[in-house]
Amino acid sequence: MTIKAILFDFDGVIVDSVNVKTEAFRELFSNEKEHLQTILNFHLANGGMSRFVKFEIIYRDILKKPLTKEFSQELGERFSKLVMQKVIECEYMPGALEFLQKYSKQIPLFIASGTPQDELKTITAKRGLTNYFKEIHGTPRSKPEIIRDIVERHNIKTKEMPFIGDAINDYKAALETNSPFYGYVLQGNGGFSKDVTIIRSFQELESALFSK
Repeated sequence: MTIKAILFDFDGVIVDSVNVKTEAFRELFSNEKEHLQTILNFHLANGGMSRFVKFEIIYRDILKKPLTKEFSQELGERFSKLVMQKVIECEYMPGALEFLQKYSKQIPLFIASGTPQDELKTITAKRGLTNYFKEIHGTPRSKPEIIRDIVERHNIKTKEMPFIGDAINDYKAALETNSPFYGYVLQGNGGFSKDVTIIRSFQELESALFSK
């Protein structure tokens, strides 16, 4: 496989922030005790999905309540306040920083995340990560949109830009765009099908991508 760029999800791949986001959902919907576990299960099953899309589905399918655009925005602002500093301060996934330090000098690295783009850029800047990445992309654009945009502007093929993600939505984005996909899962299979290449460390990723 010729590799001309690498695309990463952010939460759960670069930084160990999945639990931070889960606890934010727990706090945000703490008054919905009857539905809280269902909401948390939905959140966990849909990593990589925009929080605003999650709000819409939660209100429509679980709470069965109307959700105005204004209240969705308010929920988003509250969520951001709950998670921002914690994501800035949380640990890196094992080996992630070392991988970025090594390979950012050799190949363009990109981020495609379900986090709102402005928030994501603030977090990566505060963590000192900005210079490791060619570009940093978040919502409202979907990951397939981001992938197509990157390859078009940088004149590369999707098959030349592997996508490393930890969620089924990442895998679906890779399938939709014909991108090679590596599921980053520390334990178990992360809900991925058997045809997904699972990696459990950045050392394994390095071997998978660059070993001859």
